[in-house]
Amino acid sequence: MHRPSAGLASSAPCEAERRRPDCRGAYFRFLLPILLCLTSAGAHAAESRAVQSIFLSSPSITGNPNPRVPLAALLKFETRIPVATNVDVSDGEKRWRIDFPMVPEGKRTLPLVGMRPGRLHRFQVTVTDTAGRKLKSTRKLEFRTPPLPADPFGFPKLEVVKSSPTEMEPGITLMTVRRRALGRAHQLTPAQRDFSVRWGMIVAVDERGEVVWYYQSDRRIAGISVLRTGNLFYHSEGSVPAEIDVLGNKIREWGAALGPRKLPEGAIPVEATTLHHQPEELPNGNFVSMMAAPRTVQNYYTSEYDANAPRKTQSVMGDDIIEFTPAGKVVWRWSAFDHLDPFRIGYETFSSYWWVRGFPGVLDWTHGNGVHYDPRDDSVILSFRVQDAIIKVD
Repeated sequence: MHRPSAGLASSAPCEAERRRPDCRGAYFRFLLPILLCLTSAGAHAAESRAVQSIFLSSPSITGNPNPRVPLAALLKFETRIPVATNVDVSDGEKRWRIDFPMVPEGKRTLPLVGMRPGRLHRFQVTVTDTAGRKLKSTRKLEFRTPPLPADPFGFPKLEVVKSSPTEMEPGITLMTVRRRALGRAHQLTPAQRDFSVRWGMIVAVDERGEVVWYYQSDRRIAGISVLRTGNLFYHSEGSVPAEIDVLGNKIREWGAALGPRKLPEGAIPVEATTLHHQPEELPNGNFVSMMAAPRTVQNYYTSEYDANAPRKTQSVMGDDIIEFTPAGKVVWRWSAFDHLDPFRIGYETFSSYWWVRGFPGVLDWTHGNGVHYDPRDDSVILSFRVQDAIIKVD
């Protein structure tokens, strides 16, 4: 009998109360509805008092102000006491719950993610106080997500060939997307190179292969992982690892202070020539990363096909593995030059990989493609593409 109001609990008069002036001559016919209405009004008054005892401002939902993550929204409200928050979400077909831990009283802004594009989503907010008492919001909360970009150069075309959710790990799948102009990297025009490296994307899909989140970057992105804090950690073009939250807000980023590239403004300098591929968070909070550095080698090869070709002094790029702190200090280092034979070469040693990354003419001896920490025996596993080798280091 109550119309929903803009607040958490309705205080609008019921229909029976509005009709009471017209009840003369029909007292008994209207007595029961009036009593029911008064009982309901008393219950809503109690609920209203409960709401007022907890909320200083009612929950509201707005779109993410950061355009890099358009499929996200913000839940805002303020409470007088500490509460935990649960949000039930429905898009008319799919339902799920987002749980937020107990936090102190005051204003809060909570991220809402996991929504599919181009759909109207409805939300039910429930808060729980320290005594375990629950209060559901009666306010109607909705948010319509925008559609995916239609430009084929602005968003990848995805096609689900097969989906077997029962055989999958739970949760969503994160993947990085990059685009590239055709041709050898060192032969690209400036416009072609910008097309290739001044754009990047992280896409999240659910168990059905449907997009539920994406992040648009102005740098090409390599690897992606999730930190213990729940934030995302990715590596981008120019030796720049970065940490962002689920709303796409940059928390911090790092840069190779000893390399040829200028560090982004505000980046934490790392004592390294390069940082490449995907660094990994260690249990102690530091990061392990590949760091390629050039060395001058006398009487080196000039061909990867002809062992008898003339030799000359060459600048050769080999990989170091470093551990650095969040403040950028290197606390451990292992160099391939100190443990492997630099005259053991593989195909693409003479590729242009490092030429376009600030090291013109430098040869690609190891080309590290991945580093992973193994907590079982406190070791590091390395992948060297040009060496065709996987190496484990204690």
